[in-house]
Amino acid sequence: MGNRGSIIGPTTQTTHRSQREPVSPIGEGEEKKAPTTPKRNSVFQAFSTSNSNQNFYMSDDELSSLAERTRLRDQSTKYVLDYIYYGIPCNVKGVIKNGSPNVSSPSKRRHTSPIKDTFLISDPDLTFITIDRAEVLRNRNEVLGVTDTEADVVVVDVGDEYYNYPEACSVDRGGNILVSIRDEKIQRRIDGQALDKLKDRPQTPKKPYIVGVEINSITLGWWATDEGTGLVDQYHVEYLEISKPDSGFKVLLIREWAREDDLLYCMEKLPPNTSYRFKIKCRNRVGWSDFSEVSEVATTEVYNDKGMSYVASDVEGGCQYLYEVRAVNKMGKSSWSSNFIVQVPAEVDPNAVCDVTAELRKGHLWLECWDGKDERQFWFHTITGSRSLKPPEEWVEYKEQLKLEKERNAHMRKEKVKEEMDPAVKFRMKRFKFFKELRKHNNAPTSKDPPLNNLKIRRMHLFSDTLTVFTHYGKKDLMKKTKIIFNGEEGIDSGGLTKDWYLGLSRSVKAHKIFAASPSGALEIHPSSGCSPTSLQKFKFAGMVLGKALYDRQFLDMPLTKVFYKLILNIDVVTDDLLEVDETLSKSLGWMMENDVSNVIFETFSVEVIDGDGRKDRMPLCENGENRDVDEDNKAEYVKLMAEWRLKFSVMMQLEAFKSGLNLLVPDHLLEQFSIGELELLFNGKKNISVDEIRAYTIYQGKIEAGSKICLWFWQLLRDFDDEGKMKLLRFITGSDRVPLDGFDPPFNITDGEDMTHDMLPRAHTCFNQIVLPRYKNYDEMKTKVKTAIENTEGFDLS
Repeated sequence: MGNRGSIIGPTTQTTHRSQREPVSPIGEGEEKKAPTTPKRNSVFQAFSTSNSNQNFYMSDDELSSLAERTRLRDQSTKYVLDYIYYGIPCNVKGVIKNGSPNVSSPSKRRHTSPIKDTFLISDPDLTFITIDRAEVLRNRNEVLGVTDTEADVVVVDVGDEYYNYPEACSVDRGGNILVSIRDEKIQRRIDGQALDKLKDRPQTPKKPYIVGVEINSITLGWWATDEGTGLVDQYHVEYLEISKPDSGFKVLLIREWAREDDLLYCMEKLPPNTSYRFKIKCRNRVGWSDFSEVSEVATTEVYNDKGMSYVASDVEGGCQYLYEVRAVNKMGKSSWSSNFIVQVPAEVDPNAVCDVTAELRKGHLWLECWDGKDERQFWFHTITGSRSLKPPEEWVEYKEQLKLEKERNAHMRKEKVKEEMDPAVKFRMKRFKFFKELRKHNNAPTSKDPPLNNLKIRRMHLFSDTLTVFTHYGKKDLMKKTKIIFNGEEGIDSGGLTKDWYLGLSRSVKAHKIFAASPSGALEIHPSSGCSPTSLQKFKFAGMVLGKALYDRQFLDMPLTKVFYKLILNIDVVTDDLLEVDETLSKSLGWMMENDVSNVIFETFSVEVIDGDGRKDRMPLCENGENRDVDEDNKAEYVKLMAEWRLKFSVMMQLEAFKSGLNLLVPDHLLEQFSIGELELLFNGKKNISVDEIRAYTIYQGKIEAGSKICLWFWQLLRDFDDEGKMKLLRFITGSDRVPLDGFDPPFNITDGEDMTHDMLPRAHTCFNQIVLPRYKNYDEMKTKVKTAIENTEGFDLS
């Protein structure tokens, strides 16, 4: 937990403190006297400073009482509390430091400007809390003689005796109140607007939604009931297997109250092509709600056998081999397939003439590469594996032939050929300039040993743990190099865990539905995402993650829509952009442009919106738009404004929150030099994995070389994998499933596992981009072991 919003919780610690005469920090010239002893229904109010090392003060008696039953969970933070009874400030005396009160000299504090962070300490005799900002503001202004109208403070008052008052609570920078409850082991988040008297059961939850479906699993999500109030303490989820309706709904899980970020559940070990439905109810102290509506049908994917390959080794020349295959599942084995006969050719005649040299001197066999470390080009031969720092003659001739062919085709089409720089070279130059200017813009330290941020998180809670830390981060914190420590894992981060954290974090951002997925799967900001403080905080967090990834030259798995990229680049959106994210609205507006709307469309220049309380309202698209009718003459203007509203203005608050996080490190003017395609490449890296490109950046260690049998088998295995398999293997070895734009640093490394037996799985060291391969007996054995390793590895024992 960071410096702000720490929770004070129960303890049995006792302390001894000296007593001082209280001094009231009221205005100069007024009589100084001790404050009146607080009554049972006192109003408590506390302020925090803007300093990250802020202190909270309180009176001796109150501090002594507090110290007997509370402690600071964050032992690295100091707090000072101003206590106010009926709006009257007490003297400033006690200091809580590392959970132990000490005596400090009295001082005066007079708040004459709005304080936006609040901190609450409970009285054990109070039984209920209500939040009344207006009353606090009146009390505060009356005592201090100020006229601040936007002071963000909180009042705690006595209410009904039904609800137990929390032992302690705090307000984080996002406006969320976090509380710990006496006799309960959970923490709750409370809405900053109100905690109503709890008299009724919770409202019925919305029906659960399906986050994702795979062959053997379904990930289920649901929304927090009475979001943010913290009054719900348990959720009960049931499921129905549709193929067995007579069995009825069965209990899937009972989950204690959790933050909204954790309201997900993955139902695993399911059979393929099986359908389920879900429903949910919730509980508070009064009782259980009704069950929600039943969810949409979720069906696990059909087992799609794309086929497997097998390399038969140690065969004899001139012989015939017969092969058959059968399938196996948990129910048994299928019958054998019809046989397939293969004739192995006889041994090659050593006297046969073959001009191998001529074949190898073909220009297309050379691959142009970039050495990011030495910042220079080199060329890699995809057959021989040789490298050259100078452009090979055959490659130059090949490129000239391509250029002449392009000019000839253009001449036939009567087009003029533009002399353009190679797109890859052009992007490389832009990217190099971008990172250089980014460091200069942020005054990045040039030390070889930059300051570190040790980030200790739980792998299963990447989103919530990182969000908690990033909430307290400023620009300087984001500039520091991050060192990842996964709880319960022994991995040492020298770069591999960081790459894994970035990819996992970006995928958890998608899973938590901060953004909506377009039909293509790319992410957009949807108007329904909401503008609550919690939602805006998450959008800012997503921007911070993207900005830090760019700063650290790391890739994410967060593809964005073309519209989203336009908004980032400050490019105007147009009506045609609607088709990517809202096909229905796009078709509707398209129909208006192609048809006469007279006496057909009865709309005004306004759009229906729903506020945070669920109330419907009309928002004008232009000045006095709600009173301006759409007709045949002005429909083009209406279509343009409606498209701009849907694509940009309806999500402006979310977009500004996202860009505020992104711009902490990456200013707009540095991004605007890139095209949309280049920005996608900058954010997410290359989608396709070229085996020859990886080979170009590979070194070999131990008693093996590029032509060794084990290495040739490895490259053949990588080629045989589909795209998903290639990504899994690359992530197993490097920590990232993307090929770096500047090549691997350190180089991709295949090492001879001479100390390993052939029945062992391969080892990987992600920080060194290294895989250690045992000396397998044949290709099939290697394929089995490698697939087992990449399919069953989660977490790091060594990195």
